[in-house]
Amino acid sequence: MRRNAERDRPIPEEIEVTHLTNAVVAPDRTALRERIDQLRRRTTSVEDYSSRYRAGTPDDHIELFSAYAKAGASHSIVALPDVHLEGSIEAFADVIAGLASA
Repeated sequence: MRRNAERDRPIPEEIEVTHLTNAVVAPDRTALRERIDQLRRRTTSVEDYSSRYRAGTPDDHIELFSAYAKAGASHSIVALPDVHLEGSIEAFADVIAGLASA
């Protein structure tokens, strides 16, 4: 973004790029499918729910947030649609730990 905008005028360095997204995280594909089935309305397909709420494993999310960082995002704001369910915060903690060690 910064590189493209600089063609017209420079973006001050104090402006930070942020990203807002949803994230449903589970330790593996089986647990992820179970979590999605707990959360989605029956009129919403698994695929649509997964896409809309960025459902994935910790490795999927580490790859996703790394791509955001590579694109210039310095902060990500994350909504956990399953925060009320046991294990959701711990699952996202695995993503944070993975990004911190990358």
